[in-house]
Amino acid sequence: MPAKRKPATVLELKGSWRKDPRRRRSDVTSWGPIGPPPDHFIEAQREAWEDVIDFAPQGVLKASDVVYVELLSCLWAEYREGPANFTAAKLALLHKMLRDSGLTPASRAYVEPEPDEPEDDEFAEFFQK
Repeated sequence: MPAKRKPATVLELKGSWRKDPRRRRSDVTSWGPIGPPPDHFIEAQREAWEDVIDFAPQGVLKASDVVYVELLSCLWAEYREGPANFTAAKLALLHKMLRDSGLTPASRAYVEPEPDEPEDDEFAEFFQK
């Protein structure tokens, strides 16, 4: 299994690009809260949406994850309505989505939340190279 890609901020702090600055990259970021559930959701899906948002580690789900959380909420609501009728393939997909969102005990250690919006730091100029 390949090594997990390190965030660009970590590589910057380690000085990884001193030797070859052309390798420098930046990470994709998204800002803003995820917001309320879609209007077309039924009550069970709304409850699943709220649970996903409440249970996810702080700072992991952002506004750009709306479609992902919508799919996860629909699957979770369907599972809650009838676990006996939930296929193995759907259960595997639900588990994968929960794991990728940091909603399983083992996955919380591997999920890296995006930092909050950067604040203006009056001393930042002194720490720049």
